[in-house]
Amino acid sequence: MPAKIYSADQLSNESYQALEQRSGSFLHRLLIHSPAKAKFGEIPARKALDFGIWSHALILEPERFDSAYCRDFDSSVYESIMTKGQDYKDWLKERGMKVSGTNAELIERIMAVGEPVHIEEVEAAAYRLERPGVEFIPPDDFDKIMLMRHAVMSDPERAKMLTSGTPEISIVTDEFKARPDLITPSGWIVNYKSTLDAEPEKFGRKATDLGYPMRAVMECELFKQAYGEYPQGYAILAQEKDSPYLCKTFKIYEKSRGDEQPNAWNFGRQQLTDAVRIYRKCRDADVWPGLGGAEDLMIPEYTLKRAGII
Repeated sequence: MPAKIYSADQLSNESYQALEQRSGSFLHRLLIHSPAKAKFGEIPARKALDFGIWSHALILEPERFDSAYCRDFDSSVYESIMTKGQDYKDWLKERGMKVSGTNAELIERIMAVGEPVHIEEVEAAAYRLERPGVEFIPPDDFDKIMLMRHAVMSDPERAKMLTSGTPEISIVTDEFKARPDLITPSGWIVNYKSTLDAEPEKFGRKATDLGYPMRAVMECELFKQAYGEYPQGYAILAQEKDSPYLCKTFKIYEKSRGDEQPNAWNFGRQQLTDAVRIYRKCRDADVWPGLGGAEDLMIPEYTLKRAGII
């Protein structure tokens, strides 16, 4: 089928993830690990992944963020609050009451007394009950992404780009899919990444390990199928997750540079070519190899040099 374009309203991220077409992350896992891992492996939920989803939503889709997420209950706003079983027992003991039983029984006993008290479990449950249908973000993470957004938006050019662009456009073909974070009015694809370190050499290594160059090329190729030409450029906006939340823009492709593209583009194109070839071979034969048979244990070259073996 020809490339189809969906807005974020037409195709939610959940629906996009459920599509059978293959993404750049799938192809990258296939290439750097094995076809079996890409096809059958589970992607574990990670705190870093959750943080990235939250920060993306706030920075790229603030209205959706406000409707879908909420700062979770924060016990630190209370001058005094009971948080654990020992607190319950101490409170009951001071009043000459029974201190045995489960936490639920202890809490029930405390509540029955009728004194004004704050119990974390009770207060948190009431707080969440008043805010149905949202995902709760731990207070420290919520506060951090708010500060990160403020830092991003403090630059007028970045703020204009983020607020005037179109976020979360899905491009889907019969084989592949991509969901660029942002397409700017000037025709650039921009992907936002939170990171521990945006220093160019360190981020470059991390970006390569995570397959960002290959995924950038794939997004540009699907963009071309959808719109008839390559985007004007492709950039990653990297932001550090620690104060002062510095930002750095990294270009992977720039149409005006013609054949003289960054090394990241050339490397990503080579990887994508290899990954697509392997994927189609596995798909057509319905054979998804793993890691192969036995082989000698690999020792890193730098370790062998340090030991004087090579």
